[in-house]
Amino acid sequence: MALIRDNRGQLLASNLSQYLAGAANTAGTPVDTNELVRIVNQFLGEGEQISSDLTTVTNGIYKKFGAIDKVTNRTEIVTSGIWSGDTGSLTTFIHHLYNTIVLLVNII
Repeated sequence: MALIRDNRGQLLASNLSQYLAGAANTAGTPVDTNELVRIVNQFLGEGEQISSDLTTVTNGIYKKFGAIDKVTNRTEIVTSGIWSGDTGSLTTFIHHLYNTIVLLVNII
């Protein structure tokens, strides 16, 4: 999540208001979401900007990664395992699989 600090939030609100007021004053003029994205992106840092790329899927469980998905200047340490039991490896599974194979070979 991006944070817009200091007076930049007021400036962003002012820019958006000006754009929307201009669109409202011109009957039948649609609001261009690409222009809204451009205005907001002026106040966001690199790696935090909003994409207006129509090829990027943003709904559902899965999505196609786009250029804006790369987060720069931010480090996050992963401290939990990815397997059941909060382990970081498949050692137990491999050990049981090996024992099962040995047992089957001895039976055959």
